[in-house]
Amino acid sequence: MSTTLGVPWRGVGAWLWYADLGGSTQQIIAVAQAAHLGWLVEKYSDGAGWGDESNPTIFRDQFRATRAAFAAAGRAVGAYGYLYLVDPVGEAQAIAQAVADGADFLVFDVEYEAIGRMEPAARFFTVLWGALPRRVPLAFAPDIRILVGNAPPPWSASSVNLMAEPWPWQTFLAHCDAVMPQLYSTDFGVSMSEAFGLVQAYRAAVSAQGWDDLPVVPILPATASVAEVVVGLRLAQQMGLPGVSLWREDDMPSDLQEAIARFAWGGAMDESELAAIGQQIFHGGAGVDFNPTAALTAVWIQAWRDGHYLGRPRGPEFDAGRWRCQEFERGIAWAEKANWANRGYDLRQAVATQ
Repeated sequence: MSTTLGVPWRGVGAWLWYADLGGSTQQIIAVAQAAHLGWLVEKYSDGAGWGDESNPTIFRDQFRATRAAFAAAGRAVGAYGYLYLVDPVGEAQAIAQAVADGADFLVFDVEYEAIGRMEPAARFFTVLWGALPRRVPLAFAPDIRILVGNAPPPWSASSVNLMAEPWPWQTFLAHCDAVMPQLYSTDFGVSMSEAFGLVQAYRAAVSAQGWDDLPVVPILPATASVAEVVVGLRLAQQMGLPGVSLWREDDMPSDLQEAIARFAWGGAMDESELAAIGQQIFHGGAGVDFNPTAALTAVWIQAWRDGHYLGRPRGPEFDAGRWRCQEFERGIAWAEKANWANRGYDLRQAVATQ
């Protein structure tokens, strides 16, 4: 589905299952800040309910208790629900309530229970659209091995087997704004590079079937080695994917947090970096000095402070500390344009480069 909504899942995010596994709310925020996470996905519903066997509302309660603090810390906060598609009406109504509770986006964790459930999947979305109090971005997070009929690795574009385990791919692709494939290399017993072969299989299926070509935002295991997670980050960027996320936040040790921050995909930028990069881009690319107090540069500065980086400039690349940047086209003075988004350079849709 095409959407004009802002995309919340650029850069790196992380998932929260039982939030208290990650400690207090402030401890979770500290991890997000240390790793330069731009977004969090917190469990809200399980099937048609909001809890587990011990506490029927634990997931909804934890979301309500933490969302405001996460948002105040500058993070987009999504809610996810596990779908069984046994009660599509109740499941749709349960996760839709997260939007009333402030969710910036929704993710549907939908896996093997959905095999063969084409009609319930369609019913789920019919009810969901009627239950949502406002439109938010939607994504779904499948075990992508279903696409290859759970064939053993290695996986590639030739591995697709849609008949082995029929799954409502077309329905979810038609209604969602992104797909978040689970690339749990540690569970699959493969390397991160081998797990990314499933992305190639997915893209091959989209092309062959004529499905909606949604952005791919892989979920990587936080239990993988730091080196393997970095491999995943690099592969995602090389493939031109908008972002990745880590399952789960409470499994992210300090060395992994530091490695993600050093990777600088969606990470915070300090004042000296802002000044150096701004001057290089504006003066070197557009021929005008960068004035951080000028009104016409306010939207650019705010986008960089918020972690949204311009990915559409043309011109020579240059290194600026931990950042790999590009100059603007010569002859185009972006600083003279009050709204550069009108020229097709929407900073909210931008991508970090390194």
